[in-house]
Amino acid sequence: MALDALLARLEGRVVTPVTPEVPPGVPPKPAPIKACTPVTPVTPENYDTSGEATGEPLSDPAAEARRQRVLAMLDANPGARYAVVTDTQTDPDAVIVVMAIRGRATCELRIPRDRYDGVLLLDLIERHGATVH
Repeated sequence: MALDALLARLEGRVVTPVTPEVPPGVPPKPAPIKACTPVTPVTPENYDTSGEATGEPLSDPAAEARRQRVLAMLDANPGARYAVVTDTQTDPDAVIVVMAIRGRATCELRIPRDRYDGVLLLDLIERHGATVH
């Protein structure tokens, strides 16, 4: 199933509860935002160029296979802007998420298994997919 179709399917399942406290037609309050871990901003002084993208195939055959799979998804769906593949089998402690953005880049994330939420990932992609940095 294409990412766009999955997002549309999930959006169709959104339900607004109607309770005595929430009148019909009024959206519920959003859940409070969980605390985020602070990160160090990138500055010219601490910018590390050793990890620059090269376009070379990855040395890890499994990682390269995942990258080729996500690129094949983009090739198979010319209208898609991005594609995501998750690997739950390789690492017992983490979920590997591979993302490709058409004409831009591919990346691989290792997310601790107890912190991974696939629906939240799709929501973040939907909300920030058009953001240009």
